[in-house]
Amino acid sequence: MPVLVKAGQRVSVRADAMSAEDRGTHPTRQERARRSHMEWKNDAYKQARGGYARLLAVSCATCGTHLFYYQKDGPGIVKRLYLDRIYQSHVYEGLQHRALQDLPHLLCLQCGEHLGIPMIYQKEQRLAFRLFAGAVTTKIRKRP
Repeated sequence: MPVLVKAGQRVSVRADAMSAEDRGTHPTRQERARRSHMEWKNDAYKQARGGYARLLAVSCATCGTHLFYYQKDGPGIVKRLYLDRIYQSHVYEGLQHRALQDLPHLLCLQCGEHLGIPMIYQKEQRLAFRLFAGAVTTKIRKRP
């Protein structure tokens, strides 16, 4: 419900009570708490790539919409996104248990841009999204 405010009057509004479009890209308190309790994968794949990982915020390169967080293991650029490393996405999290033909294409939820296609990475027999060149942008986020 909109509130009328006189010029020069200060108004305090809690971020939890605001809608997503009013908040912009700032996460709510619950989203920050959920992100801080994220379980990192520490398996043979991480060890094979040097033993260190970083958290990337993945966004659409066309419209800039945040899509999800991704645990990137080892050095190098992001060529593919392994499905078991995707976090905090209602659409793309938990897809690693599906068959390849049942996987959706990687699309931007805001503008509908086609960002990648599902594939099986043959060396490791793992499900992943193969990214199109320049389709996504990534920013390193601090480990919670």
